[in-house]
Amino acid sequence: MIMFNKTKLPSVFACLTLVFLFLFVGPVGVIEVVAKEVVGRSSYEYSKDFRTYRSNKKKIMEKARTLACLNAMDNYVNALSTSKTTAFAKIRPEVEANIGKYADCGAVLESVHHDGQKRFTIALRANIFENKIEQLFIATSGVSSTSGHSVAIIFVTRQFESSSKKSFDDRRVKQDKRTKFEESSEVEAVSESETTVSSKTTKTDRSETGGSTVKRVASTVVKYKVATFGAESIVNSGFSAVLTEYGFTLEKLSDFDDEVIELAKEWKKLYVTTGEPDLGIESKIKSYFKAQMDTKYPVKYVVIGVFDVGQEETDPIQGHPNVIVNTNLTSAEIFDCFKGRKCASIGAVAPEQRKGRGTTPQQAQVNSLRKIVDYVAREAAIKFR
Repeated sequence: MIMFNKTKLPSVFACLTLVFLFLFVGPVGVIEVVAKEVVGRSSYEYSKDFRTYRSNKKKIMEKARTLACLNAMDNYVNALSTSKTTAFAKIRPEVEANIGKYADCGAVLESVHHDGQKRFTIALRANIFENKIEQLFIATSGVSSTSGHSVAIIFVTRQFESSSKKSFDDRRVKQDKRTKFEESSEVEAVSESETTVSSKTTKTDRSETGGSTVKRVASTVVKYKVATFGAESIVNSGFSAVLTEYGFTLEKLSDFDDEVIELAKEWKKLYVTTGEPDLGIESKIKSYFKAQMDTKYPVKYVVIGVFDVGQEETDPIQGHPNVIVNTNLTSAEIFDCFKGRKCASIGAVAPEQRKGRGTTPQQAQVNSLRKIVDYVAREAAIKFR
């Protein structure tokens, strides 16, 4: 006779409750960590540290794994912007000493023991915890000494409106070449009694026709308009969130005098119309903020730039109605108004592009703009000093 131990099973209601919590509420106590996958590799010559492989296998593998993890972190840093790569030098000792805190290197792709060479190679997939790296940037970068300063931003967001192609007629060149030839021949026949001479003349007209065709390359003209999907609010809120993390305060342009508000409006309008910044107006804007240096609410940093929101496209993978929009950072120059005769330029953010997806064009536009604004704000904050 087979006997079973009696075990109290959870009720059906309890099981359904757990399923509901996981599906709709999410696991309790789990904090979302933003991670980026990077491959790391190492080739560890263990003969310097261990005499034999068999008795030290776990230690050797762990050492090789750590080296591969550090290599993955290096690969991650090499893909960062120039400003962040420079800033990483300050936090590198902390990251390398506590690599397990900033990366999960548990996914081994390949590992090989080379017995004759006393070498162990490994390749792994590392998850770099980007938000933890970002917090380290904030805590230890040079901006901490200047935190508390105010920042003003002036950005125009241009939105794709239409494109047109200009083409030109082909230029054809015809050639008609005629040449006259005249060919003479003479034959002399000699016999015992007489000499006979006969001659022959042939006239020929030769004609050659041809030509060439030169085609001019068609040019595409893209027309932009001022963004109409709440871009200014997205830019302000995006900058405000990042600058607050770094200890700065964003001063909205609407809180300043009408003088600079009108200058900014005119600068934006001319840029959308001409595609070029008006340096005269830009100079007046910098002079205004320079004059605020000795007031109760001075602005130390001013960022002036342009975002270009591209044409919506259908997602090639998911298809209709999913839409993709690319937004470019065309320019973003940073000025320190506590330096220079007006406001001294302390650098620019490198042009970048971010892709946004959505079920509608506006949703994709908003998502792509939010991503590029976050990038620009973080790059600018690192440059503040």
